[in-house]
Order: sequence, then structure tokens, then C-alpha cells
Amino acid sequence: MASSAYPTPSSILVTVDVVGPAWETRYEVEVGLYSGQILHATERSRRPRSLLRPPSASPWGHTPPGGARASTGGGATIAVVGLLAVGLLLLGRKVKKRQESAEAAGQPVGDFLEEAARALGGAVPPTQRVPVSTLNVSPRGLQELKDSEGLRLTLYLDVASHATIGVGHLVHKGPIDGTEPAAFKDGITEQEALDLLQADVQRFVAALRRLVTVPVSQNEFDALLNLVFNIGVGNFTTSTLLRKLNAGDYAGAAAQFPAWRLAGGKVSPGLVARRARERTLFEETVA
Repeated sequence: MASSAYPTPSSILVTVDVVGPAWETRYEVEVGLYSGQILHATERSRRPRSLLRPPSASPWGHTPPGGARASTGGGATIAVVGLLAVGLLLLGRKVKKRQESAEAAGQPVGDFLEEAARALGGAVPPTQRVPVSTLNVSPRGLQELKDSEGLRLTLYLDVASHATIGVGHLVHKGPIDGTEPAAFKDGITEQEALDLLQADVQRFVAALRRLVTVPVSQNEFDALLNLVFNIGVGNFTTSTLLRKLNAGDYAGAAAQFPAWRLAGGKVSPGLVARRARERTLFEETVA
């Protein structure tokens, strides 16, 4: 088992300047030192590129065009050049000015910041337990969720016969009855489905950070996220699994995954298989 003694702080504020062809944008991003993941991002300022400014100068005096730099208040810096594409992607996504406390997991700048975070603090193995506040869903966890939920671009009924669309996005409880939002009735695009998934996932990430009071590994976090995405925050809050986990009984918590196998009061073979995959992921931790 990983040590429960953690250095402080558990996260660090990183400033990054992203330089595009027309705008230069400054972000303040909180990254977890244990996981090397983005926790929150805030756009602090945006300035137009001046045609009169020398090519080597930025509005803040230290970032070359087509590049980006992340730095900490302690003076540690990481400079990466040739990131013009990052600026272009950010502009294309029309990032809103001063987007306070926005989750950055899906933003192009996130890839750069994750590299910066790892270099500043060092990533840890996915089996090492760390404070839950430093964790977000991993690429593997997100893929596991996509594999379990599937991708449907038109309205469908989930295993509990609730109106659903995209990657397990609950439209409303109960069958499809014509009251669904107009935007869903004619189907959605794959990108819209992924945007819905990103918003849904971050709500469940926030719930796990609030409800889980003991350190968990990345694998355990991903497994819990997949579970709570399926059973809902309310059920998870009152579950024996959460109670055992917060008591430090990790093995007891793992044994509770199979309990959530019912759909409409009946055992669902699909849920039995899903719970088995989640439990296997949860138990991939240090001895």
C-alpha cells in the first residue's frame, strides 16, 4: 500500500501563455502534483497581437509567437515552441474570456499543461493512492466508459428503459415519449455526443472528489467514476461500497461492485459483465 504521508502542497498554479496568429492568451491552471492532471483552468487575459511588435516579443515579454510557456510562482518554467496549432485550436473553439474555474480536460491547451505538470511535479503510477482532489478521469477510464456505454447518435432506451442519447447521456427517466428536447429528436453528431460526455463526466468527477474521503489510485478512481456514471450520485452516496471505502476497507469496497447488477429489478447480464470489469480495474492497485 502506498504511503499515506503526502508532501504539501498537493497542487500547483501554473501560468501558461498561448500565442496564436491573432491573439495571445494567458491562463492560470491548477494542476495536481501527484497525478500531473489539470484540476481547473481560468483564462486571465487575452490581447491582440500587434503588427508593430517585434516577432520575438509577447505582450508579457517572454513568450515567442507560435509558442507557449508554463511557469510557477517559484520560478520553475517550461518553454515549448512550435505550439501555434494549440493557439489555433483554442481560437477555433471560441474559448470565452475569463472563463472562471472551467474544467480544462477537453481543451487543446490541456495536452501542453499536462506535460508541464508532470515535469514540475512528477506523475505517479496509476496504482499509487493519492488524495482524490488531485485526480481526474484518465484516458483509459474514459475509454472504459465509452466501451461500456457505447455511442448512439439517436435516442434510445438504456438497460433501465430510460431515454438516453450519445454516450450514456440520460435525457430523462422513463421511455421515449416525445417530450425530449428538440435538439435530440433528430439525432446529434458525434462531436455533440462527446461534448455531452465531457460535461457529464466532470459532474461525476466533482461528486467523487466531494464524497470520497480516503486516498485512491487512478485505477480505483476510474472504476468508481464508471460505476457512479451508471448508478447515479444518489445511489452511490448511500451505498455500502462508499461506506466501506471511506472506512479504509478497499477490499470490502471492491466486493460491493457486483451488488449493482439489477436493472428494473432483474439481474442484467450486461451489468454483471460491466461490474466485473470495473472491479478488475479497481483492484489493479499496489499490494
